[in-house]
Amino acid sequence: MFVHPPSVIVFGVCAVLALLDVGFAWYLLRVGGAIFSVTPTEITFTARPIAHAHGKRPPPQVIRRTGGSTLSFRVQDKGIAGDQAQSLLKLRDDVTGQEVAATVFGHRQVRRACESQGWRFS
Repeated sequence: MFVHPPSVIVFGVCAVLALLDVGFAWYLLRVGGAIFSVTPTEITFTARPIAHAHGKRPPPQVIRRTGGSTLSFRVQDKGIAGDQAQSLLKLRDDVTGQEVAATVFGHRQVRRACESQGWRFS
């Protein structure tokens, strides 16, 4: 496939493939999955873009830290889809009652991220 020195055609094909890779990476970042961020002052969850809203993300869910903020997890039953029960894992501030979704990221990863930023759990 490769001859020494490589031909202009090989360079052209590689350049086109590199451009396609960059375009695909940009597309994935633009319409990618959900975003969960934790800072010392707030926790934010932004759901993935909604297809029927032309790729726009819904407004983020936010927990802002208050004086005695302690976090806990709660499971909210979502009902039955098909033959499987579905539920949502929610991260909740016990003081303010604010909640953010945590199902996508899992219990351990969310707890680890929150504790690394100084959030306490009840």
